[in-house]
Amino acid sequence: MIFAENRGLALILLVVLPLLYLFTRVVQKRMLKAQLQNRAAVARASAHVPETLRCIRLIPSLDPERLLSALVMNGNGFLYQKTGYILEALNDGLHLPDSFFDECQRHISGSKKYLMREHWQDKLNEKWKLFAPAKLTDLLDKGVTYHDAV
Repeated sequence: MIFAENRGLALILLVVLPLLYLFTRVVQKRMLKAQLQNRAAVARASAHVPETLRCIRLIPSLDPERLLSALVMNGNGFLYQKTGYILEALNDGLHLPDSFFDECQRHISGSKKYLMREHWQDKLNEKWKLFAPAKLTDLLDKGVTYHDAV
């Protein structure tokens, strides 16, 4: 049909379409490889969250101004989101002022995100727009019983 109407166009299509198909396949394979590498990196980072939370509990006090200056240097709204959520959950021992949390909230985006890669029992925290464990202490005590600690 197209050969009868325009042979030049048909020949161009015969040459270009296979090249376009090959280019698309190469891009798809590279994207899949990059996604798998990203997922592996996220999994490695998520594995450190419970240990980091345990270490934060050991800190006697945090300087809110220094924390905010570190957040400003990074300039990442998701980091404000995670920091605000985690430190608010652990604030009983840290005694951070409400102004610190207000500042963190001013920098978060409107999108909802996940605290960790493993999120099968996460619930949405409306204030921080973050899917996270309902009780952060459950994540801290994961795999540790009272008898193990004694």
